[in-house]
Amino acid sequence: MEKDDIWGRIFAKEREMLAQAKSDILGSGDFLPVNRLAQHFNIRAETLTPALVKWEADNRIFSIEHEGCSLFPCYAFSIEPTLSPYPELKGILSILSPTKSSWSVAFWFFSPNGMLGGKRPRDLVSTDASRVSLAAKHEVDGVTHG
Repeated sequence: MEKDDIWGRIFAKEREMLAQAKSDILGSGDFLPVNRLAQHFNIRAETLTPALVKWEADNRIFSIEHEGCSLFPCYAFSIEPTLSPYPELKGILSILSPTKSSWSVAFWFFSPNGMLGGKRPRDLVSTDASRVSLAAKHEVDGVTHG
């Protein structure tokens, strides 16, 4: 087998895995467009849209793009006392965003994480954000050897 053929197979497998991961995230119900996010939280889309724009500009929330539409993670919001992103999310995003695309951030939140005992960061961001933040630092720092 030639070297080019091996690399071609590797790249094809990577594309297949990426497509499956995107499909899993889109099918999870975790990410919603503005109108469905507004329905989910029982507020008006006209009220939510400018808030999302501001929060995203302030790195308090992130979105992924799919078929020309911005989708937002519903797990990132608290409704107490009013709807807003969890405050700790900004710190987590400030760690991940400089080195990861929005889709990569979504993959990271969706994937089981060894630093979190196999739990997904999305499941702990509301209850144990300090551990999620530590896991994000570990993700960005990568493997270090002494």
